[in-house]
Amino acid sequence: MLTIKLTPAQRSAVEIYVTDPAHAEDYPEASLHGSLLLFDSSYERAVDILIDASNRADVGDGRTPDHGAVRALDNVMGKLRKLRPSK
Repeated sequence: MLTIKLTPAQRSAVEIYVTDPAHAEDYPEASLHGSLLLFDSSYERAVDILIDASNRADVGDGRTPDHGAVRALDNVMGKLRKLRPSK
């Protein structure tokens, strides 16, 4: 289990692009508990989820990218990298 503490902006981006019920089938390993993002997956899968979510935010609604969400998800990725298992 990987746990990441989120800022309000990060939580908002995660709610929209990761844990929204529309993505439940895509990312069943991810869940929000207050300001904590939990991944019940491998580190690599968590990285894949955040990359996919960031790419989705970058596309936005097809006309306007959600730059704030991209930045917030990139910062979540930075926190995840600190949890990277040593090889």
